[in-house]
Amino acid sequence: MTDFYGVLFVRVEKKSGETLLARVIELVARARREKSSIERFIERFSKYYTPGVLSMSAVVALHSHSS
Repeated sequence: MTDFYGVLFVRVEKKSGETLLARVIELVARARREKSSIERFIERFSKYYTPGVLSMSAVVALHSHSS
């Protein structure tokens, strides 16, 4: 609402920390800090899987050259 002098009056219903945008920002920040259980599983799995695949491929490559 404005008055006759061009002044805008605004009624605030929530504090800036209570808005939907503030909540979304907090959820995104928390998601960046915390890893989900699937992310932890993938990291543990890849720790062993990747070296295993590389080792097996080296064994196959060496075996195929010796035959």
